[in-house]
Amino acid sequence: MPVLDMPLPELRAYAPELDEPADFDAWWAAQLQGLPQRPELICDELQDTPFPGLTIRELVFAGADGDPVHALLTVPDAGGRQDAAALGTAGL
Repeated sequence: MPVLDMPLPELRAYAPELDEPADFDAWWAAQLQGLPQRPELICDELQDTPFPGLTIRELVFAGADGDPVHALLTVPDAGGRQDAAALGTAGL
């Protein structure tokens, strides 16, 4: 059971003050405008796995300012539930 600093009703109502840079909305607008010019995937490589019944792929795509974002996509092999995919980024 997680330990929380506030009771759940207080957490749900909690609205911290945000200290956004003055150009925050403009920065995001520029990022979204630039999406069509970026490749969707930079890398899509099959990875070795010791787990039978799973397919693991390393995906790399362009994030903000073109910085690479790495992820592992894990899906059951054919015959498994295709809706049971998990995406993780830890350890990359």
